[in-house]
Amino acid sequence: MAMLSPRLSPNAAGRVALVGAAAVIAGAIDLAVWWYHPAESFTGLVHQGQDPGFADFFYYAMMTAFTSPPDDIIAASRGARSATLIGC
Repeated sequence: MAMLSPRLSPNAAGRVALVGAAAVIAGAIDLAVWWYHPAESFTGLVHQGQDPGFADFFYYAMMTAFTSPPDDIIAASRGARSATLIGC
């Protein structure tokens, strides 16, 4: 019986890197949209009076790309909805 290599092949590593880069870029676009219009773009991101960080936007981008968008974060403006659609 052949043993499976614990390392990723170059092809698989490239796919993982591509998906990771796409998620980071989508999160950065969502962050830029929120930074431009914080009150109108997304609802549900401000927790206990603190502004959201990149991790919140990265979470939103990953959930939107691979599953359904989270129920507590809503893209409210046209720009935010467009950025979410482009990020998928």
